[in-house]
Amino acid sequence: MVLRRCSTKVLYVPQGVRAANLACGAYYTKLRRCTSAPDCTVLVLVVLGMLKATSNKVDRGIPQGSPLSPLLFVIYVRALHPEIEHSDIFTSSYVDDFQITVASTSWYRNTKILEERIQRMNSTAAGLGLSFSLAKTELMHWRKPKEKGERSECTVMFQSHVIEPARKAVKWLGFWLTDNGETSTHFGKRLAHAQAAFIRIQRLSMPGKGLNPYGARRLAKGIILPTLLYGAEIFDLTVTMIGKMQTFWNRVLRWITNSFYATNTTVVSAEACLAPIKLYAKQAREMTAVQITTAVPKNNIATAMLPGGYPLVEEYRYPTNRRQAFDNNKGGMRPKTWNSTATTTAQVRLPIDEVGAIAAGN
Repeated sequence: MVLRRCSTKVLYVPQGVRAANLACGAYYTKLRRCTSAPDCTVLVLVVLGMLKATSNKVDRGIPQGSPLSPLLFVIYVRALHPEIEHSDIFTSSYVDDFQITVASTSWYRNTKILEERIQRMNSTAAGLGLSFSLAKTELMHWRKPKEKGERSECTVMFQSHVIEPARKAVKWLGFWLTDNGETSTHFGKRLAHAQAAFIRIQRLSMPGKGLNPYGARRLAKGIILPTLLYGAEIFDLTVTMIGKMQTFWNRVLRWITNSFYATNTTVVSAEACLAPIKLYAKQAREMTAVQITTAVPKNNIATAMLPGGYPLVEEYRYPTNRRQAFDNNKGGMRPKTWNSTATTTAQVRLPIDEVGAIAAGN
């Protein structure tokens, strides 16, 4: 279940918070002074390139759009993340977007666990002066990839309102998540976004005028490619979707090189110095796997959810219920370890195991 966007706009600086040297993009923010008094004053100096902006005195809260906002908000809502959770509940958030995942033996039991967890979170948030947006709250019942039959219609009560399950997909952090884990819905939307961006960018370089090929290539690699492959780090691309993306990518390559439609795509790719989509997706997946498996478990929850036998810099693991959903005693599939392969249809390698296997070269 996804709870989104707390409605509170003003965020107070908590007592004892001190920060300095926060870098974000092209500008640099330095927190010059922050006292622990209730009426603390924050002086923010913004430096852009070689130009200095005038100092802005903030008597209450922080300027809107400041890169300090997400950091302070995470500290402020820490109470919404209990130190020890029940084994069948997993809660995580990205700034003001929260998700709650539960696993049990039935859909009905899942909804009851969700309702109880939501009630506690809502009460805690009210004590902090925050509230969750009911209109942006979504519910999804997860299924196995090959599971057939009707979807669960079990609902959840939230703030005296009935939350019904999403019919096809829910969006969280830019990812379109379906109940059976298929990725065509997500990448279909990414392809549509990339095509829309290309139509606008294409106007900057018409045949014989506008940007030179080098400038067009930089736009394609800096805007179109990240838009197209957002999510390829963790989602598998189907053969059909790779074909659709490659067809569109060939259009981009012809625009960069100003070549004919009949020109061989291998030659166009080499001339534009841009690889096929399949290679970029593989590179993104492998680099992400390496980043996750080499991070400190206490600093990265994905790293902390790797299997206990996986070699990490620390032995810490996050207590999770991710394997209970595949317990053979509950009629599910038996999970395999990160360094082994499934040999029957009753066995499965979980997504986080796949990450470890990719990083290890298995």
